[in-house]
Amino acid sequence: MHQDEVDRLIAAIPDDLTDAELLAVELSKRIGFLNRLFLDATQSTLEELDLTYAEFEVLVVLRRAGEPYRRKPRDLTRELLLTSGGISNVLHRLERAGLIQRTPDPADARGKQVQLTAAGLAKARDAVLLATQAQSAAVASVPEHTARAAADALRDVALALQHRHH
Repeated sequence: MHQDEVDRLIAAIPDDLTDAELLAVELSKRIGFLNRLFLDATQSTLEELDLTYAEFEVLVVLRRAGEPYRRKPRDLTRELLLTSGGISNVLHRLERAGLIQRTPDPADARGKQVQLTAAGLAKARDAVLLATQAQSAAVASVPEHTARAAADALRDVALALQHRHH
């Protein structure tokens, strides 16, 4: 069996952990390692579009909302797991770039909503396409049945962890 950097890390851990604890560390580290590979592939593509990953995420969430491509800032904060200050900075940059606009909230006279502009919608489409292509290229050398098995296994792990935390 071939070893990767996670195997080498696990092998270097002192013997005072149980097998279950080692497995949890291995799973956590392997998921983090894979996440970093995907983020790196995606980020290099986003740089071509002059977008940060956080900006990309905001555009994707707004696009996914469907017509009129609008959400409340607090909904974006919650969905993207950002702080209110973090989302504010990202929204400010996107607004300056002409990719979003803040509009009055029809349900709350004091509130605002964030809406994609036509340029923002076009940028979101381009970014999703390029990011998807980069992620596909990242896994191109993985046999499809292996990638499918990994995705299914990770779903099972995610569901089990979600149930435990709810």
